[in-house]
Parts: sequence; C-alpha cells; structure tokens
Amino acid sequence: MMKMILLITNKEDITVDFIVQKLKARGCSYYRLNTEDIPNIVNVRFSISDHKYELYDQTKKCCIDLDTVSAVYFRRPKISTLEYISAIDNYERQYLRNELSFLIEGIYKTLRHAFWVNNVYKIREAENKILQLQIAQEIGFTIPYSVISNCVDSVQAVFTKHPGGCITKPIKSGNMGISDDSKVIFTSEIDNDCLRESERIKAFPLFIQEKVNKGYDIRCIVVGEKTFAAKIDSQESVDGKTDWRKTNDFLPHDRIDLPYEIHKKAILITQRLGLTYSAIDFVLDKNGKYVFLECNPNGQWAWIEKRLGYPISDSIVDALQEGG
Repeated sequence: MMKMILLITNKEDITVDFIVQKLKARGCSYYRLNTEDIPNIVNVRFSISDHKYELYDQTKKCCIDLDTVSAVYFRRPKISTLEYISAIDNYERQYLRNELSFLIEGIYKTLRHAFWVNNVYKIREAENKILQLQIAQEIGFTIPYSVISNCVDSVQAVFTKHPGGCITKPIKSGNMGISDDSKVIFTSEIDNDCLRESERIKAFPLFIQEKVNKGYDIRCIVVGEKTFAAKIDSQESVDGKTDWRKTNDFLPHDRIDLPYEIHKKAILITQRLGLTYSAIDFVLDKNGKYVFLECNPNGQWAWIEKRLGYPISDSIVDALQEGG
C-alpha cells in the first residue's frame, strides 16, 4: 500500500505551494486538502462500522484513503462558508458550519496514526504565551519582565519597575474577527495613562511586558534539529520598531548564525512544546543579549526562504518523509 503525505490548508495558502513543489520534485505521493472544499468539492465517505475513512475529490476524480496517510503537514484550514446553499437562514448556516468544523476535527482524529508537522492539538496548546514563557524561563532563555493581571496595582508596579517603557500583546494570537472577516492586534507600546481606565483593566487581564531596547529582531525557524535564523532590521522603520509585522516598509533581512547555546535552546523549546516545527521571535538588544519573545507553532516561513535562500521547505519535506 503506497503511503501518502496529506497537506491540510486552504486555497489561498501560498506557503504550501513551496511544499508541493518539493514533493513533486521528489516524486512523493501527496494530496492537498483545502478544507473549505468540504463537502461541495471533496466528499466525505466515513463508514465507521466498516472501518473505512475516505475523501473523494470530485474535480480530480481521486479517492484518498486516510489509512494510507503516513504524514500530515498542517497549515491553515478554513471552513466552507456554504455560499452554494442558498435556501437556509443564518442560524442554519452557522449550525452547518459548526457541524463541518467537527467533521474536520474527526478527520484529524482519524489521522492520529500519522506523523504530523505539527500536530493540530499540540499547536493549540503551544499557542499559549503563558506556557511558552514558563518553558523559556525554565530552559534558561532571557525573557522580558512579564505580568498578566487585571489588578490595577499589579499593572502599576510594572510601570514603576520599568520606567523605560512597556508593551502589551495578546496572550494567544492577535487575530480578531467574526466569521471570515478579521484583523490583527499587534504588539503595541503602552504607558501608565492606561491606569486612568482602571475599570477596563479590572474587566479583563492585561498582558504587559517591559519594553526591550532593540538592536534588531530575529525570526528563527526550527525544523527538527535545524535552525534557520533571519536578522530583521526592524528599527529602520518607524512603524515596525515595536512590532515589525506592522509595517509595509521593505525591511532589510540577512542570514545570521545563532550562538550555539541559543540554537540548542531554540530546538529544545520546540521539542518541549511537542512540536517538530516552530518560528521563534527573538530580539538582540543593544547590550548584545538574545531575548526570547515568543514561539509561533504555525508561524510563517516562506518569505524567509524566498529572500534568504534557506532550504526550509526541503527540511519540512525531509521531516515528513522521515517521520512518516
């Protein structure tokens, strides 16, 4: 029985195009599952009583037996908007989308025999920045002074302790939206004027950190035992000084070699979070110290491969082939 690599994502995910190119070049058997195609284009054939779990692609006229899937690359799935069904109201549509969500979860559960980069449930656990910072501190990374609190006194104490400035960020990812419309909440500077809105602080915990005096930002891609580090000159942009993702400016990027100790710790925190792949954000501060900011368990990497020529997609495909 031929083993297959399954790519779980959506139609607009150009990052998976890099993986597809490498799989084709190596002659690997694979299927790209754009989950918004379920069930209009991709039919589900699950016979639990007969132990048969199949997907049928009506466009490609092919059947995918989930038992033959040896490895899964999990990226950015989406749920169908069901626009092709017109005779339903919004309540029915939401109900059906919830059903679809659990059906797709059933696909993930059915693939628990496979090797994942990364396992969807490990990704969800690793997205919690409280857990990330706890593990980062345990293994010896330098982290910013960090407090999460809805007590005004606790927040005030951070400003008192760090008069050089503070930032705030989401505890998970910064995506905010309803249905398929969303926007991103970036890391932002914050000052003690926020204390005037004490009722808002009391209403919901604030994640606050000391502001790091940046030299430059670093995006470090970890794949198994390999790291690929990119220096990002964020301080070249006014908009990107606090969070380089905010700016549309073309920031200079360069390859850098991490100190061996930082390289090993980057691999270790990835493993401790139960991941094969991660995208870790560091800062090199003005004193030459590497400061851990966060670990993105499903973070972007394709632009780094494209700009700096790192063999990231090859390394991911290596992991999928070796793990599966």
